[in-house]
Amino acid sequence: MSGIVFKTFGSWKTVEWLESSRAKDQEIIAIFQAFSAIKEWKLLEELIDQILKSYSVHSAIIPAVKFLGMRLHSEAEEKKQLIKLNNYCIDKLKQRTEIRPETPSTWERELIHSCRCIDCTALSSFLSDAELNTYNFKASKDRRNHVEEQVRKSKCDLDFKTITSGSPHTLSCIKNKKSYENMNRVYNEDTEFLIQLRQLEEVFSQSSGLKIKLSVIYLL
Repeated sequence: MSGIVFKTFGSWKTVEWLESSRAKDQEIIAIFQAFSAIKEWKLLEELIDQILKSYSVHSAIIPAVKFLGMRLHSEAEEKKQLIKLNNYCIDKLKQRTEIRPETPSTWERELIHSCRCIDCTALSSFLSDAELNTYNFKASKDRRNHVEEQVRKSKCDLDFKTITSGSPHTLSCIKNKKSYENMNRVYNEDTEFLIQLRQLEEVFSQSSGLKIKLSVIYLL
């Protein structure tokens, strides 16, 4: 976010938030604290709306909310905007944690690529096979390298190693569960974030003397 304009000391000034010199969560914290300090609530509200549209929930907004939530001041408008950020994160995390990833029940995997050569077609057939988990591809080095490159591009659930005994060498391809493991890791992280932000929700509710309804859905 650049060219943020705010009014102070009776004049309009521009602050450049340089992406290269400030992490996104620190940028949000700096914006929030700066505009709260000068009580520019309307401008802070407008900036929060832009933050919700432009910043990553995981890498920026959640860390900023957690930091700011532990240092909440008494200003009602400040609380209002922090609750708005917290609401947004909770809604997104609730959506992401509705369904827990399931462990693959078969060995069927997907290879997304544009190559339709005979070697890649054979690899695709192996990956779509629900029973097989190992495929040994004995071929010349350039053909093995081509298959390896397609696997890397597609980031499919496949490990491979070269067996150097015999000529030509063999590319051994073994299916794994990396996609599931990554999805499950993200699910667990989101679940933990949701617990932490709901704890902040309770703090906000108690400090304001009101129960805040957190069911507003913000569109990306």
